[in-house]
Amino acid sequence: MWLMVHRNIVKLKITDDMRTIGILLTYLAMLPFTACSNSESDLNAEQQELKTEQAEIEKEQEELLEEQEELRKEYAEMKREYQQDKAEFQRTQKRFKAQQTKK
Repeated sequence: MWLMVHRNIVKLKITDDMRTIGILLTYLAMLPFTACSNSESDLNAEQQELKTEQAEIEKEQEELLEEQEELRKEYAEMKREYQQDKAEFQRTQKRFKAQQTKK
């Protein structure tokens, strides 16, 4: 908020920031009344909804853990296959070099 002096008349200039602050203060002043107006049944319904969400999250977490375990097994299998392929490649490479030296 700032004051503007123009021709010896003091005018109050309201900015957008001041309007925003006023709206926020009005909202904050109304919060206790809106919070108290929630009935017990509303709170119970909200609590039940939160429990349902928590159960869904736990189920999703279990599914993700199972998927992670499957991915670990798949990774171990791929790593084992890679090691076998690498060993076979090295054996083939040695045989090829041995044949090249015989020629």
